[in-house]
Amino acid sequence: MSTRLDTIWDAIIVGQGLAGTTLAWQLRDAGLTVLIVDACEAVTSSKIAAGLITPITGQRLALSWRVDEMLPVAKRFYAGIEARTGKTFFHARPCVRLFADEAERVNWAQRSQNPAFQKYAAALQPNPLVEADIADSSGGGFEMQAAQLDVAEYLAASSAHFAVVPAALDWQRDVTLSADAVTVLGHRAKLVISCEGFVATRNPYFSWVPFRSAKGDVLTIRVERPCSKPLPPVALHRGIWVAPTA
Repeated sequence: MSTRLDTIWDAIIVGQGLAGTTLAWQLRDAGLTVLIVDACEAVTSSKIAAGLITPITGQRLALSWRVDEMLPVAKRFYAGIEARTGKTFFHARPCVRLFADEAERVNWAQRSQNPAFQKYAAALQPNPLVEADIADSSGGGFEMQAAQLDVAEYLAASSAHFAVVPAALDWQRDVTLSADAVTVLGHRAKLVISCEGFVATRNPYFSWVPFRSAKGDVLTIRVERPCSKPLPPVALHRGIWVAPTA
């Protein structure tokens, strides 16, 4: 899409990760014109994210925050973007949570009697939960209804529908603020929005924010199995996550 300097945009979004891309779609649907500035790096937190959406989570086996409200919204939103891009990246995918210790087993015995949790637990629990040659499920666990977003595919599919300036932004050098507009790399807009993730820690306008960045490790592995027994499309969790990549 055109990125002519004489265009005045409603908003410039800095960063085309998960947050920036989703915001761009929402602003467009609200009738605003959007320009995205992105460094277009091959490896970013969003591009390598597992994209798991699990309604029951954490060591305490708690319901994800506002899951009853947010999960239906997410399903509608991603289905809409899939229809507009002609790509598929949101997958309903079961998740098996294997208990790490006796405390989790006791906790789930109580949680599983609660209708709020029963709503997301699989109606028919598989037996065994996982094939023995994949993982040891003798310690117990449960299968829940979950989903997985192929974040990298979502970002790539969305990028083609927006005007994108490929650039790593220096806020002190490349951004000029005035009373009625902001100029970013020569492009004018009514406002600029930072969706830079960890990089925002180097943004001088947010030096006052007490960022607490979290670091995670992602390892991509290939498992060789007989063609007659492919790995099931199920995410597994016991201390760490193991999730399909396709």
